[in-house]
Amino acid sequence: FAVNIELLDSVTHSQGLRQKLMALSEKTKRSLLQIAPSAVVNLYRLYYDTLQEPESFFPFNNGTNGFNGSIVFGGIRYSPIAAEIDSTEANIQQRISRPKIKISNVNGQISQLLRRKNEFRNAKVVIIKTLVRFLDEENFDSGVNPYGISDPNSIISREEFVVSQKTGENKEIVELELTYPFDLEGFNIAGKTIIA
Repeated sequence: FAVNIELLDSVTHSQGLRQKLMALSEKTKRSLLQIAPSAVVNLYRLYYDTLQEPESFFPFNNGTNGFNGSIVFGGIRYSPIAAEIDSTEANIQQRISRPKIKISNVNGQISQLLRRKNEFRNAKVVIIKTLVRFLDEENFDSGVNPYGISDPNSIISREEFVVSQKTGENKEIVELELTYPFDLEGFNIAGKTIIA
């Protein structure tokens, strides 16, 4: 397997990164060519109860962009769990949408969390988008991020949603309806205290 130096140059944009890449194993080089440094990585934090346990959350990633295992960002390990969120854009009537997130429920892991964490009353979901080049060093076989420098403060976006209700649960998925915090100011939903 010969690594195309021009391709590496176009991907890395720096002589220092090029030298790092040349020192990597062939297996690592092959995998790096499949991942673009500008690839977006979605990281999720499911905060169980923002009132009783405001700092406790379940971190996970949806396994996209060539990372099928755990991803470490800012020292936090995000477990690989399939997740999908529908559109967060305004609908035709210019009303704010209520997106739904579907989270894989393999081995009943999310169902168990629901039971232990009061059915996610007062829960929220935070979605962090960052680039591969900002991920922690330990995500790479060589222990060095060949795309750039790890930086937990470099994010594309951070969206926060309040979990308004569980809309589905079975052996395969748990589906939660989300809303924006400002969409709920002054409302009381199913015994939840809304703090916006």
